[in-house]
Amino acid sequence: MLDGFKKFIMRGNVIDLAVAVVIGAAFTQVVNYPAPTATDNCPGVTVTTSPVSGSVFNVGTTTVNVTATDSGGHTSTATFTVTVLYPFAGFTGRVIVNQPGINYMTAGHTSPIRFSLGGNRGLNIFASGSPSSRQVACPAGSPIGGSAPATLSPGLFYQAGQYTMYWQTSAAWAGTCRQFDMTLKDGSTRSLNFWFYQ
Repeated sequence: MLDGFKKFIMRGNVIDLAVAVVIGAAFTQVVNYPAPTATDNCPGVTVTTSPVSGSVFNVGTTTVNVTATDSGGHTSTATFTVTVLYPFAGFTGRVIVNQPGINYMTAGHTSPIRFSLGGNRGLNIFASGSPSSRQVACPAGSPIGGSAPATLSPGLFYQAGQYTMYWQTSAAWAGTCRQFDMTLKDGSTRSLNFWFYQ
């Protein structure tokens, strides 16, 4: 019976649960997910999860631990993840061409980049090292070299329902293409393509 029980968790839908993506309108989100199930050679299997369905999840990815226990006290475990994302609706303002489109810009100028996350989420919304940019083959193709931190002047601020940052570009970028990447604390990366001229 124990061998059969060790295998039961693999036959149930615990392993089959994929990443649940929930678009949250706050720093946290109540998440309801389908109850995991398990089967065994003997009746009376109990399945528990932590955190439980209906819990408040923070922005980002949270691992849910699943434990199945049969009537003989044997246990088996599995995990799945739940990801809560900010409700990002695209970039706005003068930069209005979202990927896969290309924004044309004079090298060395400052570009205002605006976006919304469905409300004020504070100013600590970027992952470490974000935002950044890297050269790509024109028009907006494969990367050439690594990423470099983006110079923001002034830095990020929130006003009238939108976040705004001013990206200072380099005059040396004339005749090249770059990808601007903004990785948020929820784990998502939002990007824009630029083709620079003199």
